[in-house]
Amino acid sequence: MSRSVTDRLDLHLGSAMADLAEVAMDAVYLGVGAGVLTFQKVQVQRRELQDRLEQLGAQVLGR
Repeated sequence: MSRSVTDRLDLHLGSAMADLAEVAMDAVYLGVGAGVLTFQKVQVQRRELQDRLEQLGAQVLGR
């Protein structure tokens, strides 16, 4: 027994919507991952700057 045209269309659209949802979730995960990596990089740079400023302050106060 063959499926009706509307049944086949529903299956096709359902599959396309599932694919679209998967692509959207992948994009969200990529965005969150990029945000986390950026935050971590900024934290490392902040700590490096803080260390350099502390060293500079020690040199200035030591003179």
